[in-house]
Amino acid sequence: MVEKLPKVLVTNVNMAVTSRMLYNSWHYMPANFLNDGINTEHREFYFSAVMADIANLDKYHHVGHVKMSINNTIRVPKELYIHGRTYKALLDVRLMRRGDQEFSVEDLGMAVNYTSYIQHLCQVLLDVLDKDRRFDFALEQMDKHKYSLQFSEIKEDYLS
Repeated sequence: MVEKLPKVLVTNVNMAVTSRMLYNSWHYMPANFLNDGINTEHREFYFSAVMADIANLDKYHHVGHVKMSINNTIRVPKELYIHGRTYKALLDVRLMRRGDQEFSVEDLGMAVNYTSYIQHLCQVLLDVLDKDRRFDFALEQMDKHKYSLQFSEIKEDYLS
């Protein structure tokens, strides 16, 4: 299947998802700082999600969902701790399904379970970085060029 996927399509889908999640982070993260004495009176933000949820037969909720026929989704937000402080929804796994096959409660349970593993791994990594004060790495925002190169590498590895 990988060999048949057009690089442009994969790149564009990844950029659409990245852009949406970046938008979400701008609007959800400020709620983690409400007790810091920051004036949020004129700040537009949402409270971070804390419960996993299912949205079935809901493709008209977001423009991207309409364009890609994403009709069913699962969201699993998890908190992470940095310097003893809780950041709600710092980890936020999204699953999506095209068409009319709905997610079940069992699917939600499985997603929550697997996301807990990811949460644990992320927390261990954050704890090691914090303990050792190892900040010699960088997180970079992806762009179409990086996604395109990354997909080419994955495709090459898959086909070899």
